[in-house]
Amino acid sequence: EMFRDLKFVLTCEVERSHDSLVGFRKEHYTKRLVAGGGIVYDEIPRDVKNTILISNEHCQTSKYFHALLLGIPCVSHEWIEDCVNNNRTYEECRINRIQRTLYLHRGRDLVTEKVVRQDKDIKEPLKPFKRQIVYLQGSKKFKESWTELVETGGGEAIKAWFRNTSELSLPTIV
Repeated sequence: EMFRDLKFVLTCEVERSHDSLVGFRKEHYTKRLVAGGGIVYDEIPRDVKNTILISNEHCQTSKYFHALLLGIPCVSHEWIEDCVNNNRTYEECRINRIQRTLYLHRGRDLVTEKVVRQDKDIKEPLKPFKRQIVYLQGSKKFKESWTELVETGGGEAIKAWFRNTSELSLPTIV
């Protein structure tokens, strides 16, 4: 059982072609992971030890952001097929640095637009919102999801905008 003791969360950037996802078949990969002894979750589990996020590419889903913030490796869905076809475990791929089919990019730098690589295991969770107050505006689901992301990332999400900006002692992101 090559995926024994591993937990997986699947997400993807939606690419549609004739009303079906291109290159990412969630049910297919879920069956492969479970058959190999893995456990597949709909959301990031509370205990993230041995958790891996699977996606078709780096994306802007809340699951992907959460994985990055929590230090969960984000891995290409192609890796599942590689493991099954070549009888490799996640550890074998990681140790042997078989990264072309393993780690996905973290995303793109907003300033330079260059890809930010995830070349090695993340040693500690990211805290991009450290000491930031974030005002979120949108649907209830959006606010709930992003409140959790902001707090996981070290920030504080607020529900109301301050009328007097002198009340703020920390930087504000809108």
